[in-house]
Amino acid sequence: MGKVILTETRLSDALRITPDISIWGRFNYMKAIAENPLLTIEITHTTRNDRYSERTIYTAFKHFSSIEESFIYNFSTDTWTRYRRTPKGVEMEDGKDYSSILKCYLHTML
Repeated sequence: MGKVILTETRLSDALRITPDISIWGRFNYMKAIAENPLLTIEITHTTRNDRYSERTIYTAFKHFSSIEESFIYNFSTDTWTRYRRTPKGVEMEDGKDYSSILKCYLHTML
């Protein structure tokens, strides 16, 4: 079992949240399921989509204690927003694309 990167994979059937990219803590090969989401990335192109994505990110943080970071990338404006779990709750940082989990700047992976 090890970390796995998945695209367009629902975090849970109950919540119906499907980020564009997700990184999971482990993959259970016996059951063929990913477990413990750690990071999500949502790619958007309008401000309206950014607001929708932000709501789903906060919902995902609320329901999955394993999620440490989430990002929204708006490719029309080439801007990133980072959301990270802190002891005080979820912190939003505009213009940030550094992932503590991946130890890199996400714009370098495009």
